[in-house]
Amino acid sequence: MLSLLYYYDIMTNELEFLQIIAEELEVDSEELNLETEFRSIPNWSSLNALLVVSRINDETDVLISTSDLANCKTLKDIFQRVKDSK
Repeated sequence: MLSLLYYYDIMTNELEFLQIIAEELEVDSEELNLETEFRSIPNWSSLNALLVVSRINDETDVLISTSDLANCKTLKDIFQRVKDSK
């Protein structure tokens, strides 16, 4: 059985991830959730994508490649790639 601590860690990581995305894209984190299609975020651009990838790398030591990003549709897809790479 998974402990409550495990679920707390997942929730904390999800919230931290969404906060990183919000900060880099200069949007309110409450406007985002894991089901958000990141290309629909108004401030999303190829330059901001590089900033997001760089920040994720800085925060988690996980490098998301451009092909990884191209294969993602939602923030959850990116989050899952980071989680799977740890």
